[in-house]
Formats: sequence, C-alpha cells, structure tokens
Amino acid sequence: MVTSQPRYAHTIFCDDVRQEITGKHIIIGVYSSEMSIFGTPPITLPRLLILVQAMSAIDDPIQRLKIRASGPPLGPDSHEAVIPEVPLPTPIHGRPLVAAGISASFDFSPCVIHSEGFIEVTAETERETMWAGRLYVRIQPLPEAAQS
Repeated sequence: MVTSQPRYAHTIFCDDVRQEITGKHIIIGVYSSEMSIFGTPPITLPRLLILVQAMSAIDDPIQRLKIRASGPPLGPDSHEAVIPEVPLPTPIHGRPLVAAGISASFDFSPCVIHSEGFIEVTAETERETMWAGRLYVRIQPLPEAAQS
C-alpha cells in the first residue's frame, strides 16, 4: 500500500501529563535531550513519565502498538506498554482527517535510576519498529554543601 505520509513516532520525557476532557495534553516538567540528577546510584526519582505519540497516514492507520523503554539508567530489564486495541480515527466536527495517531505513556512512579546513559524508546506496530526517542541521564556528585 502506498501512502501519502510515512509512519513515525516521537517521545516526550517529563514529570507529569494530564489530559483535559477535550483530549489536549497538559505536559509538566519537560526534559530536553538530557536529565541531570545528583547523588550516587541507585537514585530514586519520585516520578518519570514517558509520553509517546505514533502517527500514520489516514489511509494506513496503526492497528497495534507496543511501546518499549530500555537502557542502562532503567536497569537490565526493558519496560513495555501494549495498547491492545487501537481505536480507528474519527472526524472531529465534520472536518476530514489527514493523519491518524495514538498516544501512550509509561508512568515510572517511583523511577529508580541505576546508572548514567541513554533511555531509549521504540514503538512497535503490526509491521515495523520505529525509533521514538531517547533521553540522556547524567549523574553528578552531590555538591559539597549538600554532603555535610
């Protein structure tokens, strides 16, 4: 099937996500490409949230989605979230749709950071695995004033 738009996925790493009744996300405490934390591993963060959005052309909707987060900061195991049934896109207020998308999130509460390195996120659909993003976790020693 030839489509007008390739599939893609992207990730936002943040402290919290809330959803309005209109479907809009309120994203709080967004990390850019790096998170700096202080201490000696393992370090427990109260929360880390990973929001993934996977998009496709309207004539090629995603039918199955599995999100995987892994990497040295999260320890030896990968973490997965499966969206068992992806809803078909529906027009809003009679306007034609140009893309289909689905959002999924991981909520690590608490989040134990085992080491410095990248947290990598992938989105697996019924036919491909897409790279969705990564965050570098940098661990720094506690400032001297905080150690005493």
